[in-house]
Amino acid sequence: MSLVVTKVLASHTFADFRSIFNANADDAIIVRGETDTDVDGVPLIRFLTESDESFEILLSDFYSITQVDELLADLRTELLAEFETLTGTGGGGGGGGSLPIVASPIADIAFAYGEAIEILLSPNNATSPNGTIDSVTVIGLPGWLSYNSGTRIISGTAPTGATGSYPITVRYTDSIAAYVDDVFKIQITSAAQVVASEHIWAGMLVNIYDDGGVSKMRPAIGTDVDHVAHGYIDKTVKVGQAVEPRFDSIKTYIDLVPGEQYFLSWTEPGGISTEGPDEVGLVWQPIGYALSTTELLIDIDTYILIS
Repeated sequence: MSLVVTKVLASHTFADFRSIFNANADDAIIVRGETDTDVDGVPLIRFLTESDESFEILLSDFYSITQVDELLADLRTELLAEFETLTGTGGGGGGGGSLPIVASPIADIAFAYGEAIEILLSPNNATSPNGTIDSVTVIGLPGWLSYNSGTRIISGTAPTGATGSYPITVRYTDSIAAYVDDVFKIQITSAAQVVASEHIWAGMLVNIYDDGGVSKMRPAIGTDVDHVAHGYIDKTVKVGQAVEPRFDSIKTYIDLVPGEQYFLSWTEPGGISTEGPDEVGLVWQPIGYALSTTELLIDIDTYILIS
C-alpha cells in the first residue's frame, strides 16, 4: 500500500514530517519508537518519492488493515494543520488483487453554523477491479456530526462558534477488503460569512445571490441585473471559501480623482469606472465618491437597467 501526502504550507518541511517518526531520509520510519522490519530486514515503511509539493511512502503488505489505520490516525493527528491531503491509495489484507480508486472525489462543502447538514455518500464514487465496493465508512467526524452506515448519510448541525474547516475521510472498501480513502472538508462559516462560488481577489466588488437556499457571492459586473454590486471583500478567497463582505466603509484604490463619482464597471469584474455605461441592456450603478486619490467612500446605490 502507498500513501500520498500533499503539502500546503511552505513553512512545514518534509524533514519535520520525518522528525515526527524519528526517520532520516534513507531510513525506515520508526513508528511509536520501534523500528519495524520484515523477515528479510527490509523496512516495512520507506519514502519512495519526494518533491516540493508531495511525497509518497510505501507500506509493506505485512501491515494489517488495523496497523495501517493506526498509522493514518497518527499522521492526521500530527499533520492536520500542515497538510491538506493524506490519501491511502490501497488497502491491507495481505495483498492479492488490484487496488480500488476514487472515481469521483467529493468536493469541499460549506455550511453556516445552525444550518442542517446532510451529505449522502455513494459507493459509486469509487471503483474496484476486484468487484463491488461493499462498504462506505467515515473517519474523523467532529462530535456534532454522525454517520448512518445503513443510509450512508452524514448528518448534524454545527453549534455556534464551530467555524473552521473539518477534514473528513471517506473510506471505500471492496469485496477483498482492499480500500481507498477520499478526503474532503466541511467548512463551517458564521451567519455573516458568504461562500465564494468563484475565485475573488481582495478589493473586488461582489454580487451576493441565492444558490438553492445558500448565500453565495461572485465578482460583480454591470453586464446584467443578476450581477449588480452589493458589497466588497477585503481578502482574497478561492472557490468554496467564505468571507464576510463589507458594505459601508472607506475603500482603498489608486489613482482616484477626488470628488469624482464612481460606478460599477461593465468591462472589469469587481471593478469601478468613472462613467456609467450608456448601452442598452447594461447596468448603471453608483458605487461611491472619491475622498482622495486613494480613498473611495463606499455608497452602493440602487441600479438602473439601461433600456
